[in-house]
Amino acid sequence: MWLLTFYDMPVRTKEQRRTHTRWRHRLLREGFHRLQLSVYGKHFRNAASSRACTHRLCQSLPSKGEVRFLTVTERQMEKMLVYQGHDQLGPEPIPEQLLLL
Repeated sequence: MWLLTFYDMPVRTKEQRRTHTRWRHRLLREGFHRLQLSVYGKHFRNAASSRACTHRLCQSLPSKGEVRFLTVTERQMEKMLVYQGHDQLGPEPIPEQLLLL
């Protein structure tokens, strides 16, 4: 299961840029990786962990701008067509699970 977050934030003033940077760093600390400029995604093992992450992120939403969350399955993610120029890229790879012994 994938959680995608899309956001648009104003970045005209120094404070707005600082807020944008804090939000982006928050996503990175949560384990998201950038798919496009303001689109980040993270793979989860189940829906409960995805909802928990969404709840945590909603606790620190910026006061201005717009943030959207979308949950999609691996199968839906595999159907995404991705192009870089005229070259078609493969689907997002599912991250390997870390095993701690």
